Amino acid sequence: MRHRQERLLLCVATLLFVLSRSGIAVVWEQLPGPSGGEMASVFEASDGMVYAGHADGGGVFRSSDGGVTWVRKSNGLGTASGLAFAEASGYVLVGGFGGGVFRTGDQGETWAAAGLDQSVHSLHAIVWPDASESLFAGVGYPELVAGGVHRSDDAGATWTLMDNGYVLDAGSVTGTATALTSIDWGDGTISLFAGIHQHGVYRSDDGGALWEPKVAGLPLSTKGNRVGLAALGTTLFYTNSTSIYRSTDGGSTWAPVTGTLPVNASAGRRLHSVHVHGGSVFASINTDGIYRSGDSGDTWTRKNSGIFDGGPTQESLATVDADVFVAGGAGIYRSTDNGESWTTSHEGIHHAVIHDLLWHGGALYAATEAGVAYSADDGVTWVQGGGISVPGINAIAADGSVLYAAARGWPNGEAVIKSTDDGASWTPVSPADETIYRVVAHGGYVFAASRGAGVFRTSDGGTTWIGVNNGLTGSALSSSFVISRASRLLLAAYDGLYYSDDAGDNWTLSSLAGPSVLALYDAGATVYASTTDGSIYTSSDDGSTWVTTGGSPGKAFAVAEAGGKLFAATHVVARSDDGGATWVSDAVGLDVHSGSNPVWDIEVVGDTLYAATHDAGIFVAQLSAGAVSLDVTSLDFGVVEKAATGSASFVVTNTGDDILTVSDITSSNAQYVATPAAFALDIGLTQTVDVAFTPTVVGWETADLSIVHDGSGGPASVSASGIGRVAGAGDLLAETRIAYVVSGDIYMIAPDGSGNVIINDEPEGDYTPRWSPDGAKVVVSSERGGQIPGDIWVIDTDTGEAAGLTVDPAADADASFSPNGTQIAFMSGRDGNNEIFVMGADGSNPANITNSSASDREPVWSPLGGKIAFVSDAVIHTIDIDGQNLTRVTNGVGPEGLPSWSPDGAKIAFYRTAPGVARDIYVIETDGSNEVRITTDPADDREPTWSPDGTKLAFTSPRDGGDDIFVIDADGSNPTNITAAGVSGLLANWSPYLASIPTPGAVTLDVQDDQGQIGGTATIEITTTDLSDRNVGSISLSLTYDDTLLTPVIENTAFGVIPADWATSQNVDTPGQLNISMAGGLLNPVVDPGGTLVTVKFDVSATATAGATSPLQLTRADLNEGLVASATLPGTFTVLVLVIGDVSGNGVPTAYDAAWLLDF
Repeated sequence: MRHRQERLLLCVATLLFVLSRSGIAVVWEQLPGPSGGEMASVFEASDGMVYAGHADGGGVFRSSDGGVTWVRKSNGLGTASGLAFAEASGYVLVGGFGGGVFRTGDQGETWAAAGLDQSVHSLHAIVWPDASESLFAGVGYPELVAGGVHRSDDAGATWTLMDNGYVLDAGSVTGTATALTSIDWGDGTISLFAGIHQHGVYRSDDGGALWEPKVAGLPLSTKGNRVGLAALGTTLFYTNSTSIYRSTDGGSTWAPVTGTLPVNASAGRRLHSVHVHGGSVFASINTDGIYRSGDSGDTWTRKNSGIFDGGPTQESLATVDADVFVAGGAGIYRSTDNGESWTTSHEGIHHAVIHDLLWHGGALYAATEAGVAYSADDGVTWVQGGGISVPGINAIAADGSVLYAAARGWPNGEAVIKSTDDGASWTPVSPADETIYRVVAHGGYVFAASRGAGVFRTSDGGTTWIGVNNGLTGSALSSSFVISRASRLLLAAYDGLYYSDDAGDNWTLSSLAGPSVLALYDAGATVYASTTDGSIYTSSDDGSTWVTTGGSPGKAFAVAEAGGKLFAATHVVARSDDGGATWVSDAVGLDVHSGSNPVWDIEVVGDTLYAATHDAGIFVAQLSAGAVSLDVTSLDFGVVEKAATGSASFVVTNTGDDILTVSDITSSNAQYVATPAAFALDIGLTQTVDVAFTPTVVGWETADLSIVHDGSGGPASVSASGIGRVAGAGDLLAETRIAYVVSGDIYMIAPDGSGNVIINDEPEGDYTPRWSPDGAKVVVSSERGGQIPGDIWVIDTDTGEAAGLTVDPAADADASFSPNGTQIAFMSGRDGNNEIFVMGADGSNPANITNSSASDREPVWSPLGGKIAFVSDAVIHTIDIDGQNLTRVTNGVGPEGLPSWSPDGAKIAFYRTAPGVARDIYVIETDGSNEVRITTDPADDREPTWSPDGTKLAFTSPRDGGDDIFVIDADGSNPTNITAAGVSGLLANWSPYLASIPTPGAVTLDVQDDQGQIGGTATIEITTTDLSDRNVGSISLSLTYDDTLLTPVIENTAFGVIPADWATSQNVDTPGQLNISMAGGLLNPVVDPGGTLVTVKFDVSATATAGATSPLQLTRADLNEGLVASATLPGTFTVLVLVIGDVSGNGVPTAYDAAWLLDF
């Protein structure tokens, strides 16, 4: 049986080159499904074991449970098929394509050759009246009309050609016996009958010693690779491709009994087999199904319930115990009710014909002879789509959430089918009664490429179709492939490659003219095309002009690119590492039975390759290449002085099986530099990468170091974090602001209720303000411009200037900045329901990251920026910013809203309306543990927001009579109303730190903050603005400090911008005040620009309390005996204990973690 997908394959040619083994890139493994395959026969042995033979080199399968489940048992068979079985003298024998007869004496565990070197089409065993046994085999090749009947009396050990009277034509060529049966007349004689290809029926009454033709009434010239014979008592039935004949006189005369059978050979409905089961006669019709007669063939009834309706060839029928089995192109079906209903019975047979593969929506779809199957677990388990009644699926494509499949179509006129439920069910939307090879979505249309009728197009999901063939004539109307690339369609036709820039209205022949084009592949910058002469072409201008790669993998039915390598699906899988110039075989583990069975498709999913084979199901392989393994995935630099450099490193190991090339290590932050940034590693070797952090700004700085490489594995990035220097001095929290909403206007207020100011003053409403990380802007949902229900805008908090980021008819709301300020998360209804989107801070590239049927709202970023917390159907969830790892955080005992992530990343605050109580504020660990109810007031407390130090929460509550903004300690104590009662303050959001550097005079001196270990040393910088034009020759400073905490280290004072030859002295006249005098004379003034004036060191008391702070104040600054015109400049010294806890989550507590907890 050879019902392969036709595409452009008219005959199978021998490869014109030899594929050699060199540099294995992949090793293939067969997937456990989809079940089925091109099955030729089913046979029950006397011990209850059931055997099934594959039609095309897949060997033999065995079932020990009556045909329910199967295990492949082909040890010793090689690539033999199983067209026929018989049993004799304790042996089970099988014959088929692949060379002769094989037999087993151990229930199929091992097979051994049992003679004959031709293909065996039929086997039949006879037990003679004397209890001896004989085997008969029909051998030969139907296409060559050569062969004969052979007999063995020793269970296949030896064979004898029985051809006396069996010469069929003047050339003395014996015909191929494709069917054998016998009749026991009950009088001690047994007649053997042979169905001969194109020559009718022959009968022997002496065990094959002499044959005579029994052809009266039979047409002898009707072609058909298989003929069938069956006996119901003493009634014989014979089939060729067009009719069924019956004989009631031992074959002497025959009469047709086709009756109501819908046989139409020209339309593909050919008779294929006949079988007697009980008192019924069954017949199979190619592409139509099973028919049953209860009156010896006078009338027939279609019995296809549960069988692949209109499906591929049903090769043979068999009886197993009381059940009837049918084996064919779609697999094995079983009926326990004499054919009234059928169920699949091929679990464990993973040799389906797979024409095409599609990865879509996280599932793998397979176009098979039995319809469309899909797997949502990488091919482990499979589901068969329902409602399909076409004989074989050629290809699958997606148009958004709608799937389309291309089919052979005949004779049912269902050449295109579609599914709107992810492949669970399918309906026909056929453009014509044609074979369709490919479907593709492009520019709002769906296109179908046919064999002979050109290209069809639909704009209404397949309800109506039109032909779009202007520019296509003759052989161009037959095409095998069509793809969508940007604004252009590319069509692989029998006479070359065509393209259309107007949705198929007009087609232009490209420079690839002449050879038939088999397949196309869009690799981004390059398009690949394969042709029937074995060439591979590339185009870099969207298909207008083409050049050959120079090498030939053989006739390639599919091309794919992965991991910098090019793959071609031929009768193996070939690989090129040089863009197609040379090719090698890459088929280790790819058992396709024989060199004549194609690999139809290669699907690339990340580093995974899937191969669709003609008779062996689906194979999967991982790209064999270098693989990146990192010893760490995060680096923590702690506190590094501004303009100094901190160092750390990570190690890259090549754990793959090929050379790993790292071409670059990029940094998302220029303050972090990795060296070396490019290198190559042989298998198993390592490279240490040094990373330098040179802070140029104050505060916490992070970076993603992305490793650009050609290998597999991961992770391929390292995160880095460090603190350039601590933030400015003073009460940092007091200088923050809380933004909130009053009647559609945005206000901001200090945490103590002072300084309440309006940010905007617009007639349209602005809502849900969220601060930018630098505190310069808030992002809001705004009704400006009449956009209701709203769009996303940003407002400058100093000037009130606003800019719109989104313009969409659907609601855009609940926006929040990422921690680095480069992205914004927001809720939008633009995809039909509320989803979480992420876009650039300028409004660019919005992307849906939730893609669910739930209502998703109110996103907020984690402090490190890798996750987003949000509300999904009133329950708090988190998700990675790439849409992966959706995690439910809360138990959802009542509607929840407005999550707020704590600054340390460990907790999420939110409000909930629990059953029977008012809304209250809750805090929960991000892993869902340790939920704590923070407020218990009878009023509705809602919309919490953390202070930047994590010690307080602000929220909305009407507990004083109207909606007001309250500030409360993080443990729920000390609630304070900071807005005037009744002003309707809503939707509070606490700013980041907003401390500014004081600049009160022409020259400013500043004392920088520092942190130090107990018993260690603290280094204090006193900085200055530019003194180079002041002619400063002497400086006197007084610095006050806590003498119970700090002791000056007199000898370690160091100059900064002061000339090195100046003299200096320092002393402590009064405990707690350090006086520093520096002099160089007016002829040797300070000439360097501003920066560090002087560095002073203190010893930290060994008895200091962790977390204690000490004010440092520059109370006197005398330049050339003239004081700097400024107020007292405060600084802060903080005692730091390093081992304080792992805040960042990298598993290593460091100074960074302590600095984070202390808020710099």
